[in-house]
Amino acid sequence: ADALLEAIIHERSVVAAHNLFPGALDLISALKKELGHHVHIGALTNGNAKPLPGHALADALDFWLQAQAVGAQKPRLASFLAVTSCLPGTGLFYESSPSSLQHSACSLKDLVHIGDSLHDDGLGALRAGARAIIIPTSRIHIDTTLLADFDPNDYAIVQSFKDIPTIIRKWNLLDAASC
Repeated sequence: ADALLEAIIHERSVVAAHNLFPGALDLISALKKELGHHVHIGALTNGNAKPLPGHALADALDFWLQAQAVGAQKPRLASFLAVTSCLPGTGLFYESSPSSLQHSACSLKDLVHIGDSLHDDGLGALRAGARAIIIPTSRIHIDTTLLADFDPNDYAIVQSFKDIPTIIRKWNLLDAASC
């Protein structure tokens, strides 16, 4: 039974690696180039697929966290808290470069969560105290009235990954001005 489950997860992971949102790897590369060691980029997923070693996604991410590993799926607070403590040795993430995570603990206010689900990704992150960028797929309608209770400076709805670095730059400037 365990071998069968592993085989299913492996096949899902192969499929997931080839079905990335267009522009996702370019975004990761651009953010790492611009922000360097000031940023750790990872994935928080409710699914059970994971990037396979040697795939471009596995090499690009600092960590990969499956919500089931912490017993809480998005939008629950515990899943977002787990991201803030993805450190080597916890067994909660896929390590592409273990040394890069030694000092990656951050607070929720430092976290920017990018996802396609307003409920799981956007509202989950905002309710946890993080910022959120929602990039809806064509099949998802975004009911912006659900965002009325949140500061507009803490979220963005974008149509392209190319818009995300500009949003993060704006937030960095706002944060610097408030210090």
